[in-house]
Amino acid sequence: MNAPVRVTREVDLWPTLQEWFPYLSLDVKRDTEEPFLFHHRVVRIAGLNVQAVNISHEARAIRKGHSESLSIVCQLSGFVSVKEAREKSPVEIGDRDMSIYWHREGRVVDLSRRGGRYIIEVPRQLFESVVLSHYGIDVGARPDFEPLVSAVQPVCSMIRHLAEAALAGLLDDSTPQARVMAGQFRDLMVTTLLAGTQNSLSATLLKASSPAGTQHVRRAIEFMEANLDNAINVEMLASAAGCTPRTLQTGFRNHFGMTPLAMLKKRRLEEAESRLKSGQYGTVTQVAYSLGFGNPGRFAGDFSAKFGMPPARLLRHSRPKGS
Repeated sequence: MNAPVRVTREVDLWPTLQEWFPYLSLDVKRDTEEPFLFHHRVVRIAGLNVQAVNISHEARAIRKGHSESLSIVCQLSGFVSVKEAREKSPVEIGDRDMSIYWHREGRVVDLSRRGGRYIIEVPRQLFESVVLSHYGIDVGARPDFEPLVSAVQPVCSMIRHLAEAALAGLLDDSTPQARVMAGQFRDLMVTTLLAGTQNSLSATLLKASSPAGTQHVRRAIEFMEANLDNAINVEMLASAAGCTPRTLQTGFRNHFGMTPLAMLKKRRLEEAESRLKSGQYGTVTQVAYSLGFGNPGRFAGDFSAKFGMPPARLLRHSRPKGS
């Protein structure tokens, strides 16, 4: 948690703000002698970043670089104006409204005086994993959301209450039981957002919610996600799903256009990308073996084909400078 910062015009605020938000170009309108107050609290739960931000002055934030994260902004007071680099008109977000967007370079956000908001950041890979686990859908292209959700929509208050529970410290991941609850909280946040808003996945989610054939696929996906580090075959997946291997093969082809083992390989490669970026592994071979790839050379070839770069290069770029 970051402590509140109290700044007058004579004090240089920028080093502090730039340290907290290196991905933003910030400009605060300090046209009076009134002290600038900036309150920022952040809680990390099961991969989500939940933040509470409150400022006393008008400010403008311009996004620097792209980020593979979905941002959910619950406006508590004041207003926010969001303008995409390629759009002519901004989106105005008022009291109790909610905005949803993927981070894009050049986005301009104007923040009103004495405005407060909750911000929930959902990494793309986490988002896709929840959708796959709960709906049996491989997201593929980044889904689009309506940028503005009116305060009268029930989903606004639901997301806001979830954020308040996180910020109140009601959840943590300090014990195995707490981690299970944190994971359920994370899943509830994403599924509530999907069910309560208009987005490019809405029609697909509605179709996926029909009972025919989906339960087997969902159970297999859940087992797959929980055992990415372990040896898995089709028979084990079918047993976990409660069906025959043939039925499972048919269900996966209908849902994803691929076999269960092809989906398993895809998910392991995506998890490998995350582990390479984490900086917690010293070599590509360690990552490959940790996810059940018995041949590091073949793993490197498959990884390069999927992500367009060798895993060694990604690992090298992810290491802290000077290491």
